[in-house]
Amino acid sequence: MSIRRRGILAFVSFGGLFALFIFWMLNPDSYPFSYMPAGPGGAILIGTPLALCFAGLTEAATGHPFHELEKIWIDLKWWQRGIMGSILVATLGGVLVLGMVLTAVDW
Repeated sequence: MSIRRRGILAFVSFGGLFALFIFWMLNPDSYPFSYMPAGPGGAILIGTPLALCFAGLTEAATGHPFHELEKIWIDLKWWQRGIMGSILVATLGGVLVLGMVLTAVDW
């Protein structure tokens, strides 16, 4: 299986699992289990599929396995890492804030 195909598969499957968790948070009556995870354990439970989803998206976009991207990152010059790191933090922070705003809005 190619890296891009594996990345797309991870993006779709873990993204779907994350979307299911979000659906359950927005519609707690449809939650099928007796215990709703909360606190740090719940954050880890919900955040893990999202992290794996982003790893799959990165593999699909770059065509490199996720573990090989460390070497590519280290080979960048210090100022390139600074700019790219700032862009990544700003983008993911914006996605996080957008998600918080969308879940807080009373539709």
